[in-house]
Formats: sequence, structure tokens, C-alpha cells
Amino acid sequence: MLELAIAHELYASYPNFSEGRLAKIRSHVVSRASCAVVARELDLGARLLGQSGDVQAEEIERLAALQQAGQLSREEFERAKSKVLA
Repeated sequence: MLELAIAHELYASYPNFSEGRLAKIRSHVVSRASCAVVARELDLGARLLGQSGDVQAEEIERLAALQQAGQLSREEFERAKSKVLA
């Protein structure tokens, strides 16, 4: 998906560039090394780790709602909760 978005943006921004030149630029932009540099600059690792706690909390809330509605027993809730937190 990233390659497609970058290719589209490059084509729109540089309509006079040859297809070969655009492909070379796209290849560099979406390379693992370039993506790693951008991820470090954005502190993406820490941001993603921060979100995992939010996802866990949302899943536990969803499980609690199921348990309160009688769709999960207390034991099933505790078992599923421990898997979410693992």
C-alpha cells in the first residue's frame, strides 16, 4: 500500500520525470532503510507500544461487557483477560 501511495504522489508531483526515474525514487523512498529512518525520527516504536495498552484496555472492557451480559462466565472472562494481558 505504501508503494502505491508513494508512486501516486510522485507521479502527481513530477509528471515530467521518466517512469524509470520515478521507479528509482519510489524504490528508495519505500526501502526498509528509509522507512527505518523515518520510524526512528517519528519515535514510531514507542508510539506503537503506547497504543498496545489502549488496545488491551479496550479488549478487557469488551470482555467485561460480555461477562456482565451473561455471555461469558467469570472463569471464561478471567481466562480471556489473562490471554489479553499476556
